[in-house]
Amino acid sequence: MTKLAVLFALVGCATHELPPPQVPPPVLSAPPTELGEPPTGQGTLVLETDEPAVVEDVLGTTTTVATTGGATAVGVGVSKALLCTTPCTAHIAQGQHQLVLSRVSDGEWGGTARVDVGTHPVAYRYALGRAHTHVLPQYAGMLLGALGATGFMLAGISVATGDHLFDGPRDLIGSAMLTGVGAVLMYMYQPEIQNGAGTRWELTPR
Repeated sequence: MTKLAVLFALVGCATHELPPPQVPPPVLSAPPTELGEPPTGQGTLVLETDEPAVVEDVLGTTTTVATTGGATAVGVGVSKALLCTTPCTAHIAQGQHQLVLSRVSDGEWGGTARVDVGTHPVAYRYALGRAHTHVLPQYAGMLLGALGATGFMLAGISVATGDHLFDGPRDLIGSAMLTGVGAVLMYMYQPEIQNGAGTRWELTPR
């Protein structure tokens, strides 16, 4: 029973990573907006995506630990700042930045990227990725698997104790089949993650 539960959990937690889209060429589709000279310590970043996207700059992560009695819970949070909505030009601190992009059309995650910004203006073109979570099939698979695992456990107890609350062998087979159907659903509809792909290059001063 323990092995069955572990196998089911592993199937449900698996995520299928898809290859990224084709890397876009280092060519802007339109002249960038002129913002003038950036403040001291900052550089200019021109961002363009294959469809409008909200860009956030990851500032850092925080870890929270809460203890109650003998239980300890750990939470991790990400601090982000809104940068701009593509296509856009922004002044940003020099150095490496981790960006998170979300589609304007539906607010869905569109990928993450790392960009180095220096003293010279930098352009970055990005082909958005996507995430398919398949919530309903995953939920159905989890529900069937939980019901099957519970039935399997109760039928096993019935067989071991010799009571007649369940038809032991038949219920064991039925519960195992139900768990198998749930596992198959979760396997077929694993979450799919496709990160985006970007191109960075320095712009030639006019």
